[in-house]
Amino acid sequence: MIDDNYHVVRSLVWSRLQAVVWLDHPLIVILRRLWIRTWRRVLSGEHLWGTNYERLGSRFFSRDSLFLWALQTYRRRRREYGQMLAATEYAHLHAIHLTSTR
Repeated sequence: MIDDNYHVVRSLVWSRLQAVVWLDHPLIVILRRLWIRTWRRVLSGEHLWGTNYERLGSRFFSRDSLFLWALQTYRRRRREYGQMLAATEYAHLHAIHLTSTR
């Protein structure tokens, strides 16, 4: 199992996969979940890893903002995944395309 948002390994891994589950949720769902998760971590002081804790400034108001990343990459990633799953080189994959949270 891999998370393909780390696309650097895609060319190494996809040819060996048997199946792909594409969680293709609407942008509003992604942003809402990100908002809830961020606020929960900020308010609880949840330890993420190492010396990293969620901070409001870096999540909302910086170039490294996950919200900014989601907004900037959403359309491109949807287009890329659609093209990759339609490509003949990945015809061997069993593709499960989920567009709903149900």
